[in-house]
Amino acid sequence: MDNFLPFQGISLHKIRVYHPKSFEDAEEAINTMRTDDMLLVNLVAVKPTLAQRLADYFAGSTFALSGEYIEIGK
Repeated sequence: MDNFLPFQGISLHKIRVYHPKSFEDAEEAINTMRTDDMLLVNLVAVKPTLAQRLADYFAGSTFALSGEYIEIGK
């Protein structure tokens, strides 16, 4: 994942944009969250059942890392 959007002057965090293609791709995203970067996950291109599974996994991982999970779309 080499794409990120810096918040210059607003925050020291980076927003990493993630487009998973399979459940196995989720580990890379979780490792990104461990670095204290923000993660924006786009689930539009995956099947609805996989999108729900990934959303649940990210929500649980975020909770375990004491982070904040916000859904910004359907």
